[in-house]
Amino acid sequence: MEYIFLLAAIAASIHAYSFARWLGHNGNNSGKLLIMFLIMLSLGVPVYRMLIAP
Repeated sequence: MEYIFLLAAIAASIHAYSFARWLGHNGNNSGKLLIMFLIMLSLGVPVYRMLIAP
C-alpha cells in the first residue's frame, strides 16, 4: 500500500513540476520555489513513512 502512495506522489509531482516550470518562465520565481518545496515535501512523506513507520 505504501508503494501506491509513492506512485501517486510521483504522478502528482510530475504535474506540479510542469506547473512550477511554467511559473518560472513567466517570472514568478517565488511561486516556483513554493511549488518546488511542496513537491519535495509530497515526495518525502511517503518515503519517510516507508522507512520509519512499520
